[in-house]
Amino acid sequence: MDDKPPSLVTTSPADRATDVSPESTIEIVFDEPLAPNAQAQASRLIFFNPSRPDVVTDVDGEKIEIQPRGPLEPSTTYSVTLLPGLPDRRNIAMKEPVRLLFSTGGPLTLTLLKGKVT
Repeated sequence: MDDKPPSLVTTSPADRATDVSPESTIEIVFDEPLAPNAQAQASRLIFFNPSRPDVVTDVDGEKIEIQPRGPLEPSTTYSVTLLPGLPDRRNIAMKEPVRLLFSTGGPLTLTLLKGKVT
């Protein structure tokens, strides 16, 4: 009996890809089918940075498709995070987040803040 949570197989675009088309659909593929109720859960577990475009999220078997309703911003680095909690058909939930970083322009631009908030 399978007692393991869904595991990431691949993403499209690939992690750290550059020059991704602003018209791209984002796909996250797992090694097993997700639960029938994963559609509603995926929508609340997916986060975009720097800004969340208006998207349509579709779960089909072992694949999540994220389709922005309009083009992504040109020359922008995007981070997409799928938080833990998405279950497979046996209701065994992911324990680790899935993170995807890509750019619609040239090199990835990462901004890191360090310091102490008081």
